[in-house]
Amino acid sequence: MSAEDPTAAFRIEAGELLEQVEQGLLDLGHRLDDMNLVNAVFRGLHTLKGSGAMFGFDALAAFTHHCESAFDRVRKGDVRATPELVSVILSAADHMRTLVDGDAPAAHGQAILDRLAAAVDAAAGISA
Repeated sequence: MSAEDPTAAFRIEAGELLEQVEQGLLDLGHRLDDMNLVNAVFRGLHTLKGSGAMFGFDALAAFTHHCESAFDRVRKGDVRATPELVSVILSAADHMRTLVDGDAPAAHGQAILDRLAAAVDAAAGISA
């Protein structure tokens, strides 16, 4: 892999973004009302989604879109940041890492998205 290979460069950038998102989530887990952290996690997810789409990582972009949308709802005040939401997005970040590497099982991603939908509903006060 050469440093001039755009896909290799994307994988490096994606790894750095995922580290930033994960650190932001870990910090947010201790300060659920910190909107600076919420915004930082959102920006990281947004950048990862956009960059993924630009470099042909369509599965990554599609999956990350759901996480970004959840954090957009937190940013807008529609949904509270909760320990469960943070936990699900941390799991999602692990899955995103496997999508960047190109070896993620689709069923695993769907299970995370199902947990994400439940966590968002619970954070919004919607019962199942």
